Amino acid sequence: MKFDVFLLLFNCWVFIHCDIIENLEKQWDINKLDEDEDMSDYIRDDKERYLGNEDNLKTDQDRIKRHNEFKQHSKEKQESREHQHVYTGTDMLVVTMMEKYTAHELAIIYGEWSMAMQQVHITLKIHNVQKGLILITSPNRKTSNEIIEFLQRQDQCMYLELNSKEKTPCFGAIRQADIADEKKIEL
Repeated sequence: MKFDVFLLLFNCWVFIHCDIIENLEKQWDINKLDEDEDMSDYIRDDKERYLGNEDNLKTDQDRIKRHNEFKQHSKEKQESREHQHVYTGTDMLVVTMMEKYTAHELAIIYGEWSMAMQQVHITLKIHNVQKGLILITSPNRKTSNEIIEFLQRQDQCMYLELNSKEKTPCFGAIRQADIADEKKIEL
């Protein structure tokens, strides 16, 4: 009889201390989360549920879902930006045209060509026409190469260079300073 009472008291003592230890561990984990300055929304949601906030469980799940969607969107956007930088970064074509062409004629030539090629994202900027220097920006390498081939076929340039992020810039500081204040024509 005494042994049964002792065993019962011992079990109660073990149960109470285990519960206290578990609560202390939870509190330690929560304090650790508080110390984390970069704690994200979904960890905060977990923390709230950890404290027993079951009433807002659906709201928390929605927030976690939105957070994960935002994280995925940010990741895709970053990957797209990295891909664009490496493979489809904006190229600059520095072209020295024959001086017989005026700014208006150049605009017509490139305007008709870009319309015919249906390259709606091509922006043509004409600089310093007195020296026959123009700068063309295009959305990708393929388009730049097409512009080069087009100019060479039409024999409309004396000098032509491709300036990309992966190569040594050919659009130098002196040349850039020369055209900095010139009027731009954009199509």
